Amino acid sequence: MKRFLGVTALTGVLLVGGTMITLSSAQAESPLTIVYPPSQHETSAEKIFFIGTGSPDLPVLINNQEVDNRSASGHFAPSLPLNMGENIFVIRQADKKIRLNITRVSNQPEIPQDFGFAPDSLTPAVDIARMPDEPVCLSAIAPPNAKVSAQIGSSKILLMPQISSVELPANSAVLTSEAIAKNKSGISHYKGCTVLNIPRSYGKPVFTLEQDERQITQSGQGAITVLSPKDFRVVEVIADAGVARTGASTNFS
Repeated sequence: MKRFLGVTALTGVLLVGGTMITLSSAQAESPLTIVYPPSQHETSAEKIFFIGTGSPDLPVLINNQEVDNRSASGHFAPSLPLNMGENIFVIRQADKKIRLNITRVSNQPEIPQDFGFAPDSLTPAVDIARMPDEPVCLSAIAPPNAKVSAQIGSSKILLMPQISSVELPANSAVLTSEAIAKNKSGISHYKGCTVLNIPRSYGKPVFTLEQDERQITQSGQGAITVLSPKDFRVVEVIADAGVARTGASTNFS
């Protein structure tokens, strides 16, 4: 005679040696699962959403607060605020616990204490190519009330302070009900544009910062190339639908 041991996940029934023992809901293993975010995650968002599922018959708690508005199947996706720095979330159902460590970082530019440009603020940050007479725009973040310029080949461009600008929300904002553009005020963001009409490689622009008789220069990260209108490539979208974004990442709107 064969003896066997088994547990059915849906009914909470334990079979021992052919004997059926019914477990209570608390004794049965919870199907609690978190799809997003991962256990270690970093974001600059003010809130984060938790996508997961669990038994529809048992409450789900996030840091001892019960999750409301769950579906009939037990799915949930609440959005919770984040403090700057490390945030610990413990999601629990019955005896099963999932611990998440979410770190919120600042999305504001860091102006160096010493004289200089903010780290990684010089744009273009990657190599770019433009057609003749197409605008080429450069920007930098530097201390207020400074004079900022950039040299591209023999052309010098004055970068003007931007009094106010609009920050588009991240692509994930639709899931946190924050898909609203925000106004950003300040005069530490400098921007300037020019046009180049000779097809060739212009290399990386050189940025200059001047203030109170102090001056520094710094090379940009992205090289600039002007393409020949007689020799260019065409990209065709052959799918039924294409997604357009404001930048080269799924984080862009």
